[in-house]
Amino acid sequence: MSRAMKIRLPAQTVEVDPDLWALAYSVDRAEVRDDVKAYFDGYFQQIIEGLDLQPKGSNP
Repeated sequence: MSRAMKIRLPAQTVEVDPDLWALAYSVDRAEVRDDVKAYFDGYFQQIIEGLDLQPKGSNP
């Protein structure tokens, strides 16, 4: 069995309409930046787990 690999993904920049985000997620417009960051935190790992490609027995 192969060992797990840790792969750092480069920083990603997303562009959102802060008014639409605030409305859609019921947050204050001043909190949009932090809310977007929190929303996507761990997102890529969730995709890997959804594809069942994480190392077995790992706890990322």
